[in-house]
Amino acid sequence: LLVSGDQVALKVARLRHLFEGKIVFASVDRCDGLSGLILKFRAFKRFLRDHPQYVGKAVLVQYTLTSTLSNSSQAAGLEISLRAQADAFLDSDGAGGFTVMSNRDEGESETSSVHSIYMRVGSLDRMDQLALFRTANVLLDTSVKAGLNLMPFEFITAHFDNGEQEQSRVAIVSEFSGCSRVLMGALRVNPWNTNELASACERAITMPQSEKKERLESNLLYISENQPVRWFEEFVTDLRRAQTKEGMLVEHIGFGTKLRA
Repeated sequence: LLVSGDQVALKVARLRHLFEGKIVFASVDRCDGLSGLILKFRAFKRFLRDHPQYVGKAVLVQYTLTSTLSNSSQAAGLEISLRAQADAFLDSDGAGGFTVMSNRDEGESETSSVHSIYMRVGSLDRMDQLALFRTANVLLDTSVKAGLNLMPFEFITAHFDNGEQEQSRVAIVSEFSGCSRVLMGALRVNPWNTNELASACERAITMPQSEKKERLESNLLYISENQPVRWFEEFVTDLRRAQTKEGMLVEHIGFGTKLRA
């Protein structure tokens, strides 16, 4: 497995050293509106506000990829907004390690200058992504529309040796990600509900180790018995079943109510 290779292990060691003693929430998303990144940052800040005991102890590490599918001006505007909310930026130092650039003013108080949200922007290779997932304690997925989102599968697979780890990992998955219907061990959330998402962050940390292990094993079992292509086929089948059949009477309730035959 690539995830257990020496190169990934080296990157993991460096990330763990960088975030030693921290509870790491992590995600890898494209910089577009469908990833729910603004919702994620807002909810993570709410989580820390509601549970100040985790300030300085829990961090969000967000790898953000430039989207080639969305409007370039919109993506650029979103990136500017995200950068304004991040506390620090990660980048490669060219030697396999990382550099950290603070986004906080020197004159800020010690409490306000604590780095809680780290952001890395740009391209990354497969090993970078696997190393982040391998390091993370919690996956935080806030996709608002991602039918074929494979990221949660990759995070779970990165922890294939669940039984050998001291602490099992937890996946928080958006209900708008297609994989949420099959990953029964994940914490399923509505990313538009800030309170619900913040509560899920707290639950992911405080749930008993036995429950974490059981949830991860449930997800690993599904992945081991079902190839991604099978999940894709089942997802497409569900979409087809959900399509309106010709001649069916459909009533829309709410704004823009219409009736068609």
